[in-house]
Amino acid sequence: MPKLKIITHHYGGMIPFFSGKIKLGFRQIFYGTPERNPVAEEHHLKRAPVEYFKMLYADTAVNGEPAATRCGHSFFGTRFSLFATDAPFDAEQGRGLIRETIAAVEALEISCHERDRIFAGNAREPPATKRRAGGESEIARMKTGNIKVKLRDGEMGAYLAIPDRTPAGGIIAIMEIWHSRTHRDLTERTCNQERAGL
Repeated sequence: MPKLKIITHHYGGMIPFFSGKIKLGFRQIFYGTPERNPVAEEHHLKRAPVEYFKMLYADTAVNGEPAATRCGHSFFGTRFSLFATDAPFDAEQGRGLIRETIAAVEALEISCHERDRIFAGNAREPPATKRRAGGESEIARMKTGNIKVKLRDGEMGAYLAIPDRTPAGGIIAIMEIWHSRTHRDLTERTCNQERAGL
């Protein structure tokens, strides 16, 4: 399924932290060279194994930890990063996770436009998405929905994109998450702050 897009949870889990282990195959240690991976050759891989992991999308749900966010972003890059949290599963009904994850993404040393891509742009239309005749993108054909969870001081929600032929529950993209009381628009707030020199 070459067109399948996979989103890994928790910024890819152990993948970014142990990417060096992925690069060096076990049989490569004894039977290969720094440039040759025998297993990759046997399976006729066109790229190094670690490069296939970099084709995955990854969400930012690492509980707002700055170091983990930097590690995940360093491996997957802005293009394949999607904003998400584990809300509402914290002691503040999700507010803490949303707040800390936003702060962790904003702390990345990237431009406001890259943060825009992470917060919403990549999920709205990933850069790798192909366009059909007439300019319609694949994501434009997805069914979209809106879910909301009531919080003590407002509400949070997520826009979801579900492809036409995906089984029920097969959510492939979180379009946007917001907390209505404090964040009217994540990307607008980020870029306005940067332009103001904040």
